[in-house]
Amino acid sequence: MQDKFTQENKFKWETSPNPHVSRLKLRLHENKITVRKLRQGIDFLGYVVLPNCVVLRTKTKRRMLRRVNSDNLSSYLGLLEHCKGSRLENNIYKIVDLAEKVSRF
Repeated sequence: MQDKFTQENKFKWETSPNPHVSRLKLRLHENKITVRKLRQGIDFLGYVVLPNCVVLRTKTKRRMLRRVNSDNLSSYLGLLEHCKGSRLENNIYKIVDLAEKVSRF
């Protein structure tokens, strides 16, 4: 039933395209059009926008934890201001404090 619904929506989209798409003479890539449930969120600019909150994408979080240091700390804290990331912010402070203690020796 789910597959039928997705295929019907895809067919409707292809037969009656958005007026802006046709005016700009653009074509839609058929493998990149997906119909997803809202609760899965929308992946956008390193964040996942959910119906009730915005969270940092997992890949972005892993990259941040790997690269954070005292020089770029403020950049990453600014990134966390736009999402629900207070626990991650506390972990970053611990990582930076530990790195500074190790570098002193």
